[in-house]
Amino acid sequence: MKKKFWIIFGLSVFVRLLVIAIVGLGDDEVYHWVWAQHLDLSFYDHPPMVTYIIWFLTKLLGDSAFVVHLEALIAVSLFTWILYLWAKEIYPEKEAISGMILIVLVPIFFVGGVIVAPDSPLSVFWVLTLYLIYLALKENRNSYWYIAGISAGFACLSKYNGFLLPFLVVLYLIFSPQHRFWLRKKEPYLAFFLMFIIFSPVIIWNAQNDWASFYFQFMGRHGGGFSIKRFFVFVGSQLTYFSPFAIILAGGGFWRLYKEGFSENGQWEKKYLFFTSFPIIILFSLNSFFSSSFKPHWPALGYIGGFLAAGSLPFMTSGWKKIYKINLCLCGLMIFVLIGQTLYPILPIPAKEDITNDLYGWGQLGKEIKNIRKEITGEVFLLAERYQTGAQFSFAAREEVYIMHPTRISAENFWQETEKIIGKDVIYFTHSRYFTLPEKNYHFDSIKWVKEIPVLRAGKIVRNFYLYYLVNFQGVRER
Repeated sequence: MKKKFWIIFGLSVFVRLLVIAIVGLGDDEVYHWVWAQHLDLSFYDHPPMVTYIIWFLTKLLGDSAFVVHLEALIAVSLFTWILYLWAKEIYPEKEAISGMILIVLVPIFFVGGVIVAPDSPLSVFWVLTLYLIYLALKENRNSYWYIAGISAGFACLSKYNGFLLPFLVVLYLIFSPQHRFWLRKKEPYLAFFLMFIIFSPVIIWNAQNDWASFYFQFMGRHGGGFSIKRFFVFVGSQLTYFSPFAIILAGGGFWRLYKEGFSENGQWEKKYLFFTSFPIIILFSLNSFFSSSFKPHWPALGYIGGFLAAGSLPFMTSGWKKIYKINLCLCGLMIFVLIGQTLYPILPIPAKEDITNDLYGWGQLGKEIKNIRKEITGEVFLLAERYQTGAQFSFAAREEVYIMHPTRISAENFWQETEKIIGKDVIYFTHSRYFTLPEKNYHFDSIKWVKEIPVLRAGKIVRNFYLYYLVNFQGVRER
């Protein structure tokens, strides 16, 4: 059975390798690459772990899109392996492998092994922390708590979601008569202290920058009032990102965890798996009622317990076995279509809504701007209003792009010396997805229309770049 796991594991790695060898980098991926050119204790949008890994890999293996993508592939491979070790502790081998196959083929977890994001290292240290604490509870060994505290610190350095880990563990301990005694011992608290120490660079950065990241993540981006509609949008996004049948299987898995973990002679392993997974789904479901800012992948790690438990469902009844097989086929089809859409636009998605178009046209833009600059005497700077646009061009042309907007903040605001371009001429570029005229946001003496650059995919224009020459740039307009 171990051989079966390694075959599945190897195939998943091989398919992802083929994908990252072909596709470019998305908007947020190049944004993280830009951070790696300006290393710091932390950053405005997220803690720094993903940036450090990108910096290390590109210094070691070269500065290419493939190498940047390796961060996600390595992370999901470690995530899968650790999860398999944990699953084997709780379930028979065949059921553990069944659960792992389910996780490997869920579209959002497949994509997580391709797209570079803070969630990649978070997922590794998340499951590692929970697995280590599981071993501490099982073997009654103090040392596992300390290693888990270090791992939790790295989870927090990956993404702020890491701070949910101690709350989940404490929640389990409160409702576990068997292990509640750990709340009276020093080890969990020393583990939390280690986590806090490792996370401290992020606190220092925030203290130095008016607590900007903390405010943005915990207050600034959330709002919009109560909305039932947003909750149904959230539910729809879960069905899309995971597949409807995967959600059904996860629901069945959680029900099994509840029955087997909370009965009179319940198995503590199942209760632990329930408490370290299901509350995450509840939390982000409730968040969708009150916050206009939510992403479909935020509760992904909360499904782990449900999917692992669902691995035993196909061996119980023919009905569950049928749902399991249908889900594998549907997930495989969804992944195939997703890869196909990335390489060739096969779905009738409007160009502005098709995020795969973000991967195309940047090299073409870089060549055009390079040719334009040959005709200009004197120094000229590059300007964009959105970090996505600036980051993509920075990666394609290896040039710094100044990001300036009257109200919107991005990571570049914390290292770019924007006063350098005041009184200078700049080339401003935008594109049809986020089109904004320069006079809306900036002051300057005069403007010259330079060029429109169409980007073609499958013989159709999917995006247009627009270039303007601004004379004597004087900064942003106040709003």
